[in-house]
Amino acid sequence: MTSPVIGPFRPVGVSAPVATAAATAGEALPGGPSTPLAHGGVLKQQHPMMGTSPAVKQPLFSVNLSGVREISGGAPQVAVGGGAIIGTANALLTADHCQKVFDEFEALSRKANRILVNLRQLPMVGVHWQPYFEQAFLIYSQLWTMQQEQRAALEAKGLKRWHIGELASRIAQIYYHYYLRTSYITCLQEAFNFYHAIKLRSYFGVEPFSGALASPRTTEVLSRNLRYQARFLLVCMLLGCKPSLYSELIMDLKLNAVNYLREVQPPAAEQHQWKSLLKEIQPFSDCTRPILLKEVITAGLAKASSPTPATPISNSPGPASPTPTTTVSICLDLCAASRLDPVYLARMQAFSPVPTRRPDPGTRLKLHSAIIVANKANQIKFSELTIDMLHMLHALEYTPSKSAPNPAASMRTLLPEQGQSDSALQNPQKFLLYRPSLSYLLSNIATVFSDMQPHRAMLLYISADHRAPPDGASGKAGAELFSRGGLGMGHGGGSDGACPGVFTPGDLLPFTRKPLMLVVDSNNPAPFTEALPVGVFGAEPFLCLAAPTKVETLSGTNGSGSGLFSLFMSAPLAALCVMTGRSTVPRDTYDACAEQLTVYFQSLTKALFDAEALIPSCYLRFLEDDFLGSMVLRFLFAHACFSLALKLRVQPPATDFAAASVIPTAHPSLPQAILEGDAVRGGARAILESLLKVPAAAK
Repeated sequence: MTSPVIGPFRPVGVSAPVATAAATAGEALPGGPSTPLAHGGVLKQQHPMMGTSPAVKQPLFSVNLSGVREISGGAPQVAVGGGAIIGTANALLTADHCQKVFDEFEALSRKANRILVNLRQLPMVGVHWQPYFEQAFLIYSQLWTMQQEQRAALEAKGLKRWHIGELASRIAQIYYHYYLRTSYITCLQEAFNFYHAIKLRSYFGVEPFSGALASPRTTEVLSRNLRYQARFLLVCMLLGCKPSLYSELIMDLKLNAVNYLREVQPPAAEQHQWKSLLKEIQPFSDCTRPILLKEVITAGLAKASSPTPATPISNSPGPASPTPTTTVSICLDLCAASRLDPVYLARMQAFSPVPTRRPDPGTRLKLHSAIIVANKANQIKFSELTIDMLHMLHALEYTPSKSAPNPAASMRTLLPEQGQSDSALQNPQKFLLYRPSLSYLLSNIATVFSDMQPHRAMLLYISADHRAPPDGASGKAGAELFSRGGLGMGHGGGSDGACPGVFTPGDLLPFTRKPLMLVVDSNNPAPFTEALPVGVFGAEPFLCLAAPTKVETLSGTNGSGSGLFSLFMSAPLAALCVMTGRSTVPRDTYDACAEQLTVYFQSLTKALFDAEALIPSCYLRFLEDDFLGSMVLRFLFAHACFSLALKLRVQPPATDFAAASVIPTAHPSLPQAILEGDAVRGGARAILESLLKVPAAAK
């Protein structure tokens, strides 16, 4: 069900009707509700509602939120690109001047609102959306500058602080949507900066409830404040912010939502959406912080060892005073643990023979785009972002640079064709599809497939439940690709495709003409690991990695639905801690195991290339790319850990499970001698034993 609470801030605007202007921009714009593009084909022509978009020559939107100071009226001043501050409130303003400024600001606001609403309807795939984002950044830059330079005139005509907060919130939304389309983490950080500035300056601050129903104006501000807080929380989850900020935002959202529902009494549909969102927050937040790292810190050592006038120095030996220490437990930064660090990549490349095998970087396989699909029945999620989607999203990003961003830099410098070279560490495009219809999923795959250049690959991750084929499917031509069913799509299935609402191996077969890696997390991935033929259209690499159908942790608890497999594919060491029931791990033990894991991946890479004649060539081809290669290595580590789990269980299993149900599978598979050898299982056993030395109940 589409959540009108978050509104347009869903991970992607797919598989659900696009919100109207009144629901998204907070104003009733001319033209009524917009026509949704969901469930339809992918549009690649110009959007009819946008009109022509001339090339933008001037720099795009760039705002410096630093250097804020309070003026006499209490409104903060914000510098734009290091420029001038707004005028003082005591400037001589005529009524005609104020009205002229206000009319211009209103006209510009209406135009900006229409552009923002239309941006959310543009297809996620393709490249024809870029000019429209340039237009949006340009007009919102003009609005932001105008409200600063003409603040006194606008305040004289009724401009309130919450209007500025709403403007900043919309700018943050544009940055967020630009991040979804480009995977530029800098844009996500800019969205965070605007949302955080709104929080620090209390732009949506309202008077507390007096016991009676709030006024329409107060109700509007409260509603906008709740939507802003939900969007801010989602950005923090994607960015991997500090747990303290998480907790503060969750508490604020819960408190404000409860007060809003009790005092304002919105319609029943909106109440249901808010209540559902509040139930989702805490479980999702807990899954983003599965491990605590315990560290013992020596405190006050210098003070304890230094003599004071009141403490005479004695030469006689005496009992040594204990060194004061304190134990600190901090949450593991799961986002940082999932992303690929340049230092780690440099160590891996030192053991990889890829540069000597393919000296020309242009001929090496490189990940072009990733499509991440979530369609399981009972998923831990927040709005339309599931925990599996979050794990995979972080796994497909490089660790961002720690250098401070330049506030005066324009958005145009972030575009690949001007701001980055092909050799730079660029994140692949990612498309997040929550409960898409079968036709929409196929249209996204087809569009990405058509945009792929030579030596580029596509990653398709699907977390969905198995669905049986319809009656009579076994009697059709090519029935072996459809008769075993597939993965259910949409909420209830439709009438499109050979199997209504079911994504089958037959649907995927045409796209194996180009390099493709498929990752399946399902209760029955057998149709893709057994029925899908390989090499039908040539020698292009294809690899299917499937999760176990039943997840058993070493403590004997069932971890199905907890995102354990996707956690192995993003942060394997954190997943191993969850599997062994180690919710709290000493920091030195974790760091030692992390070093062991890096050495393990280095040895495994070398072993795979040494066994080139024995293994399918697709493994070596995917090892040429940083992200696809990490998927292969993490999968093999997960395979070894799940295999060892049956022998190292802390509690005996209640029942006997077939090996196929508790061990990940791959198609084509590696020889059993390699999977059970020292390179795969031996190194994983050493890491597992190092972690098992820590008592499970260690605090």
